[in-house]
Amino acid sequence: MKLSRNTVIMVAVLSLLGIFVIIFIFFGRTHTTNKTQRLYRIMTTSTSSLSLTGKVESADVRTLKLPSTNISKLMIKSGDYVTANQELLTTFDDKTGDIQKQKQEIDKQSRLITQYTNQLANLKSQATSENSVQDASTSIAQVNDSLIDAQTDLQNMKNDLNNTITSQYNVLKSPIDGRISVHFKDGIPSLTVYSNSKNAVGDVSEYDYYDLMNSSTVKIVAPATNKTTSTTVGELNFVSNDTSKNGQAEYSFSAPISSEYLDGQTLKILSTRPGIRIPTTSVVAKKYVYVYKNDGKVSKVPITYSEKNGYAIVNSGLPENVKIITDPDSNLRNNKKVGIHD
Repeated sequence: MKLSRNTVIMVAVLSLLGIFVIIFIFFGRTHTTNKTQRLYRIMTTSTSSLSLTGKVESADVRTLKLPSTNISKLMIKSGDYVTANQELLTTFDDKTGDIQKQKQEIDKQSRLITQYTNQLANLKSQATSENSVQDASTSIAQVNDSLIDAQTDLQNMKNDLNNTITSQYNVLKSPIDGRISVHFKDGIPSLTVYSNSKNAVGDVSEYDYYDLMNSSTVKIVAPATNKTTSTTVGELNFVSNDTSKNGQAEYSFSAPISSEYLDGQTLKILSTRPGIRIPTTSVVAKKYVYVYKNDGKVSKVPITYSEKNGYAIVNSGLPENVKIITDPDSNLRNNKKVGIHD
């Protein structure tokens, strides 16, 4: 059967309309689907760590002064453990010349005493009568005083001689418990004692200064041995070092650690920063964040925070181990179900 021209036109128009309807429905659904398929990024909240590098140093280091360079006997070797007051070496300085001179002075003083003693005896023997005793009393008193002075001087000379003799011999003792290092230069030993007590030492920048100061504990890790311990910062210098890194002021700190760590050993020093650290892009209207819940919905949570180095440090309102939206937009609403990136 041959269709009329009008019928063909009508069929064609209806067909075009049907196609337009299908296209409209398709694109309408696609647009709607795209709007509902906006995927958000999330992160799990946690406290962050401040990671620093440092090394082991002895808490007390003593470089010892030798009593003399004339070493008589060295009683220890480098690397030995020593105790406080332990004898390390002896020295001998020959003072024979001084000793001989002092002995000569003593002999001379002894002869003077003999002279005064004889003079006093003669005066006393000459004074036989009462009148002569009275006349000689003044001379006897003067000679007797000179004799006493001479005897006192003689005793002082003998004491000086004994001091000179004993001063030839000196003993150097360790002031503390620790390990000793011995180095020789031109045959003369240089002794340094490193205490058994150790410190972890390092530097912290001005940007992280208060994070470290407010840390209750720090974790110490020795990468070479994987030995780990926890301790507290014992000293944090408030005066910056003479040198700086990347234009930032650096401050020295120390923390007591076990004596089992090796002196000079490299350390990682970790401390927990206060507060939850999240990207500032997570915060909406500087007041709240969206928490992503297990049912796929978001919850609007108010927070208080401070900004530091591009992050928001949450002081209140947000606990650890919850998921938050890091790229919120104006389409988010409280209790809205949203899609997230894998």
